Amino acid sequence: MLRSRAEYLVNRLIENQLTSSELDELLRSMGNERALDDFSDVLEAYFNSLVEESETTDLPRQEPPATDSVPSGSQRPALFGISRGSYTRMAALLALALGFLGILYLIPYRAQQQKLSDSGKQTPLAAHHEEVVPRGSRKSLRLADGTYVKLNAESKMTFPVAFDNKNRPVSLQGEAYFDVAKDKNRPFSISLDELKVCVLGTSFNIKSYDADEEVAVSVRSGRVSVSINSTSLPAVILTRNEKLIFNKRTEKYRIVRQDVTPDYAWADGVLLFDHTPFSTVVQTLERCYDVEIQVKDKSLLETSLTGRHINENLVSALESICFAISAKYEIKGRIVVIRK
Repeated sequence: MLRSRAEYLVNRLIENQLTSSELDELLRSMGNERALDDFSDVLEAYFNSLVEESETTDLPRQEPPATDSVPSGSQRPALFGISRGSYTRMAALLALALGFLGILYLIPYRAQQQKLSDSGKQTPLAAHHEEVVPRGSRKSLRLADGTYVKLNAESKMTFPVAFDNKNRPVSLQGEAYFDVAKDKNRPFSISLDELKVCVLGTSFNIKSYDADEEVAVSVRSGRVSVSINSTSLPAVILTRNEKLIFNKRTEKYRIVRQDVTPDYAWADGVLLFDHTPFSTVVQTLERCYDVEIQVKDKSLLETSLTGRHINENLVSALESICFAISAKYEIKGRIVVIRK
């Protein structure tokens, strides 16, 4: 780097007029040993000029006669024999030195950030967001890569605010429907307690509640790779209308080939049951409407239910469900009692 360029950048820094591109140039140059010699000479000359100016201009002055009045701000005596002008120059020197210390600190930080960016690694301090959806609620999200996610009631998902250029990882507890933006260079992965799901671009539903005995992955479109955390077996590839059901207790899984529309219909505001065990219907209603359901006649839990309920309130849903299974219901606050 030419000495004149170093002087130019230092002057621009002193005058607080550095542009973003000039700051980047300054940081890159100061990371170069040869260019750093130029900056050292320029800074030394500048510091010397300030010191010489301070010594030649801070001449002794005649003190005014002592009075009993309190001196005004403009007449306040200097502390420790140092003049007001010296304070100003010392402050300037200190500010300049601190400014360059800040820049020197930024050099390795910028370099590390650049290395991480070039290598595609995610920074250790990457910001993450946790989205929690309570019972009785659902929430739609649009992630940084354009992926659409619908979180069901009593679910939690953690994800980076911005994905890196190699992977798109999220973690899930509960249930969510995903419509993943296509990106062949960056797999989208969902970490569950028992499974890991990886895709490039597809739509599917995951149901993984802590209280449930089974985890289910249902594919609406595209291809989905499912790995079981507790084994070293190869990943299972699922395609449209395929569903993997993993049993937490036995650590075994099975694949079902059928219409999986009932598994993700909830994301469109529809409760769709297709020969669904009534015990599962009860769990769904509890999460959806944030209630506790008490089934007094246990024989009802042995029945199954088929029906479609579109954006219905709790009373409407209970009316049609209880009619289908020949039962009655009673609502007491957040408690729903169902009996024959």
